[in-house]
Amino acid sequence: MADPLSISTGIVSLVVPALHGARLLLTDVHKIIDAPEAIGRLGEDVDSVYANLTVLQNIEAPVWDSLGTVVAEHAKATITSCKLACDTIRLDIQQWTGTSPGENVSWRDRVTVGFFKEHHLRAASSQMQTHKLTLGSLVGTATLYSSLRGSHLTEDLRSGIVSQQNCTVAAIESIQTQVAVVERSLAEVRSSSSESSANEEDVDMEAAIGQIEELMEVLQSSQTLLRELLSKYQTKDIEKVCAANRPTQITFGRNYRGMQMGINHGSITWNSDR
Repeated sequence: MADPLSISTGIVSLVVPALHGARLLLTDVHKIIDAPEAIGRLGEDVDSVYANLTVLQNIEAPVWDSLGTVVAEHAKATITSCKLACDTIRLDIQQWTGTSPGENVSWRDRVTVGFFKEHHLRAASSQMQTHKLTLGSLVGTATLYSSLRGSHLTEDLRSGIVSQQNCTVAAIESIQTQVAVVERSLAEVRSSSSESSANEEDVDMEAAIGQIEELMEVLQSSQTLLRELLSKYQTKDIEKVCAANRPTQITFGRNYRGMQMGINHGSITWNSDR
C-alpha cells in the first residue's frame, strides 16, 4: 500500500503547476474584449477549476488514505490533464488572436470563427467544464471525508453525505450526456472534413478533430473517477472513516473503584493507598 504522505505530496506537486496554468489562462481570457459566449463560459469554468485546485492542495494525507489509491491515482491524472488543457487552450487563444501573452485584444477584430474553429472552441470549453465537474466532486468528497474522520454521524453529516452523493450522481449523468453530444460533434466534423479542400481551413479541421478526440478521452477518464468516488458513499466506507482516530471509551459499570482492566497477559504491580 502506498504511503499516504507520499500520495499527498505527489498530488500537491501536480496541483501547483496546474494552478499556475489556470491563473495564466484566466489572465488571458479576462483580457479579451467582446469575447463570445463560449469564451465567457470558459472563463467561469477556469475560475471554478482554480478554486477546486486550491482546496485540493490542502487535503491532508489521512483523507487520501481513506479515499484509497485508485482515487488518488485518477486524481493525479485529472490534475495533469487539467494543466495540459489550460496550456493548450491558452496557446490556441494566442494563435487565433495573434497576440502575445497579457496583451488586450478585441476578439471580433482579430478572430474569424469558421465551422471547424467553432467546434474546436466548443470542445475546449467542454473539456474545461468536465474538469470543473470532476474536480468539484473530488473536492466535495475529500472535504466530506475530512469532516467524517473520528466523528459521530450527526443529522448534519448525514445530510452532507446525501447531498454530495447526489452531486456526484449528477456529475456522472451530465458527463454521460456530454459523451453523446461529443460523438455527434466528432461525426459532424469528420463528415465535413471530407468535403473541404486543402487550404488553411484544413489546419482548423485537424485541430478541431484533435481537440474533440482529446475531449472524449477526458470524458471517459472523468467517468472512471466519478464512479470510484460514488462507491465511497457505501455505508461500510463511511463507518470506517468515522471510526478513524476516534478515542476508545471503556465503561466498567458500577465497579468503578480500584484497578480495572479488560484482558491482560503481562505481570502487574499495583499499590493502593487506603
